[in-house]
Amino acid sequence: MGKMTLKELADRLDVSVSAISLAINGKPGLSDETRSRILAEVESVGYPLKERAEQFTKILLLFCKVSGSSRPGSTHGTDYIFMDLQQGVLDLASSENCVAAIQYWDVEKPLNLDSFRDYVGILLFNSPVLSLEKLDELLSCGIPLVLVDNVFPQRKVCSVSIDNEGGVISGLEWLFSQGCRRPAFVESQNGHMRRNEMERRETYRYWMREKGLTPMWMDLVRDKELQSFKKQMQELKQKPDALFFSSDYLAFSLLPLLSEFASQDGQSCKLIGFDNLVGRIPSAYTFSSVDINSVVRGREALRLLLRVVRDKDYPCCHIRVGTQLVVRENKGEFPI
Repeated sequence: MGKMTLKELADRLDVSVSAISLAINGKPGLSDETRSRILAEVESVGYPLKERAEQFTKILLLFCKVSGSSRPGSTHGTDYIFMDLQQGVLDLASSENCVAAIQYWDVEKPLNLDSFRDYVGILLFNSPVLSLEKLDELLSCGIPLVLVDNVFPQRKVCSVSIDNEGGVISGLEWLFSQGCRRPAFVESQNGHMRRNEMERRETYRYWMREKGLTPMWMDLVRDKELQSFKKQMQELKQKPDALFFSSDYLAFSLLPLLSEFASQDGQSCKLIGFDNLVGRIPSAYTFSSVDINSVVRGREALRLLLRVVRDKDYPCCHIRVGTQLVVRENKGEFPI
């Protein structure tokens, strides 16, 4: 194969790098036709299969989930976030001669450490649902680990997460530039990423006080968001001139009530969300949102993991990936 990379071979065959790995290692997941085509091409360039297989860096993408859900995000509208994280990892993996496998871990059940022995590193996703005890159980396998979207200060573990502070500030500064002086922050006790929501709320409170403004926030009751939102809005002494939601999913879930508080041309009360799922979750209404750059975050997580794998003395570090405000008009029809 000479200097041909796995990515070049994959492009040449119009298949993924993972497909080449499956074929070389004799694992299921490919049609007979695709497997034969890959093996024939590898043989044609004169590269021994065993030696070729040993060139792969095998990485595990471990997604935490809780009992009752088939996958992380399946009950919280955040599937797209995990899809983008995964895409970012796979984009970099192809150029780094990595093969990434995916497993789902129900954190309420025992961990099968034997299932990790074929991997040189683990990227742990959806770690906010993970307890310190479960993290220690995972660390006991001795495989390099990088956390995505969480930090455990009690343990020296590298991590990559969202720059929640920067995202909230950019959103608030934009609202301020639009003349808004009474933005209310709306979060839910049912939040999928509770730590992210807490960071966003605290940044909101600090920024408002620095501006000499009175913070207004609503913490909606779990599984009763609609009723809770309506009640808390009525209890506010002043009507907000903007609503900053801790996530787009929360905003979408409240749209049936928002027509009472925001005119359809967006002049009465501006709406802004977080995660930038507008256009991906079916809805006839659009609003501004903070893009959390999940593809970039996935790519940076793998890049960090590879450094840790290749340098056993690599220092523990925490990387925050920047966000970007996507400004849209508040327009469309509110669902009834």
